[in-house]
Amino acid sequence: MSSAVPAWITVTEGRSPILLFAPHGGRRQDARIPGTHKVNDLWTADVTRDLAARCGATTIVNATMDRNVVDLNRLSQVQGDAPWLLGLLVDVLGSMLARHGHATVLVVHGWNVSQPACDVGIGAREEHDGNLAACRPGSLTASDAFVAERVRALQARAGADGVTVTIGSRYPAAHPNNLLQLFRRAPVTLGPDPLAVLRDRGTIDAAQIELAIPLRWPGPRRDRFVTLMSETLAGTASVPTMSPSPPSLRAIGGRMLHRRGLQFVAGDMLVMTSIEASESGPMGGRLVVSHDERRLALFTGELAAPGEPWRVPPLAIAVASSGEMRVTFEGPMVGFPFHGPFVDLEHGLAGGTLLEGRLDVTFRSDRGHELANADETFGEVRGELVVDGTRTGVVTRGVAVTTLASASRRLPSCRVTLPTSPWGTVALVTEPDDPLRADGLRWIGTLHGAATSLDAASILRVAGDLSFADGERSLALRESGGRTLEGTLERLLPVRRPGREGTVVETTFALLRIAGTFVGWLEVSMVLSASPE
Repeated sequence: MSSAVPAWITVTEGRSPILLFAPHGGRRQDARIPGTHKVNDLWTADVTRDLAARCGATTIVNATMDRNVVDLNRLSQVQGDAPWLLGLLVDVLGSMLARHGHATVLVVHGWNVSQPACDVGIGAREEHDGNLAACRPGSLTASDAFVAERVRALQARAGADGVTVTIGSRYPAAHPNNLLQLFRRAPVTLGPDPLAVLRDRGTIDAAQIELAIPLRWPGPRRDRFVTLMSETLAGTASVPTMSPSPPSLRAIGGRMLHRRGLQFVAGDMLVMTSIEASESGPMGGRLVVSHDERRLALFTGELAAPGEPWRVPPLAIAVASSGEMRVTFEGPMVGFPFHGPFVDLEHGLAGGTLLEGRLDVTFRSDRGHELANADETFGEVRGELVVDGTRTGVVTRGVAVTTLASASRRLPSCRVTLPTSPWGTVALVTEPDDPLRADGLRWIGTLHGAATSLDAASILRVAGDLSFADGERSLALRESGGRTLEGTLERLLPVRRPGREGTVVETTFALLRIAGTFVGWLEVSMVLSASPE
């Protein structure tokens, strides 16, 4: 093997004609810059070793190097910064082909959703009828026999265990700069071909395996799926050739046009859930449950059932003609020991654990049948919530959202929602033509509710910086007539995303408690500089 292999790469030799490669198993040490840094694929190094132990595979594992320094899945970076990898691949695969006449390459990646799912990339996408279509001419990296005997078997057996396996729905691995394209089956006509010396020695089937969080984090879900991969993709068990079947779930693209959601507070539990949809169907869904200042649980999903609106399994939001909304969920969630995982997702996920959750609640609108496309509607919420074995009965007030996509607000902006208060039901939003102004730690602007216009001043002592999370946080709403509502802000949940011209947009959600009795929530969005956290 090549002597130029760096110390941060671990190579283990196996007995079978299988090569497992984990290119993104390292960690980032630098402070995160939103829109610049990519998240490393946590736990993929461990999954790769676990799978290798079951099927006797050879492994190439990066368990320490940050992908933002050297990305071993990008051909351009490999050729410029890690040419040793090309020599290593030639050495390892050359030996396999000499012994067996064929080889299987599985590149193990992470998909940061908590939907139990796996996307297999072979340079193709699975169409509605179940057949495959190459993403571009010559992009396929696996044979028809490998798909029929291995990938289809994984799809069928995983589906019986509640795991969705798609082919190229989210990550087809067809980009010319993707490492997997080294193994494309069509003759290479442009650029160097490092594996040319191997192409006449035997068959190489290569696939990129994108594992969602429940299939990577330690636990029974991962154990079962690793077993399935070892018996199907890695071929340790005899599996029959299987015919293609239409995919039950897939990633649906397009521009977000509709949103449906529900928010409520039950006891100490703050619950926020929503599904966004394009013209073609649901694009994604989420469920957020805040237990207290130190505990947060999250579900996210990106695969939906074609033709089934408002369902991102296992999350579904159904609206009846009677004006009722029912939200159901039963599946894995990621539990966090703090409320800041979305400031630095890699850091947050590193401290996350797998939980099981279940939600079944019904919302009944105060407006009776008026719910469809009614923007925000207040009403009663009843049902049950179970997270990590703890059951909470839900009998409370909440707000449902069934709306068309609205234009983005001018920043900074503020939104206050109180399902019940001394002023009754309150939904306050900054006016588009008079946005909230940030003046030090003091926010001043005009907020308008459904029936009352209020001059409001809210004081965020933390000013969006969670390093001061233990400081005083309060909100004061002063009516023009002189009445004032004063409350406290709890459980600040900040989310940072790239903004325009290199800036960062931070949206902070918080539980709002008025006079210790009336409970709602606040949402503040502001523009930050693009400097690292």
